[in-house]
Amino acid sequence: MDNEVYDQQLNKIDNVKLLIKSDNIATTLSNQELMEHIMQAFNDLMTSLEVDHSRQKKVLLALRSVQKKAEKKMQDYEMLLERLEQKKLYLVGFIKLYKKNS
Repeated sequence: MDNEVYDQQLNKIDNVKLLIKSDNIATTLSNQELMEHIMQAFNDLMTSLEVDHSRQKKVLLALRSVQKKAEKKMQDYEMLLERLEQKKLYLVGFIKLYKKNS
């Protein structure tokens, strides 16, 4: 539907645009209706923003938790690699000593 009052995103007729385009409604009534529709649209937007903010906050907390777990794993792996390096050096030293005494 290609109409100036049709909102394709919401898939419905935009009441504010329809009210503004109407010529047969009294100016006082249209201004009052316009303000009511604007306030309703504003309230809907604020509600949507609050919901989105809440979702984003939950996602951020989950990501921080995953990041902390990953950092802990990295520290554990670094310690394990350090121990393995020490064991490797010990074994290399042992093999040199064994070859020297053979």
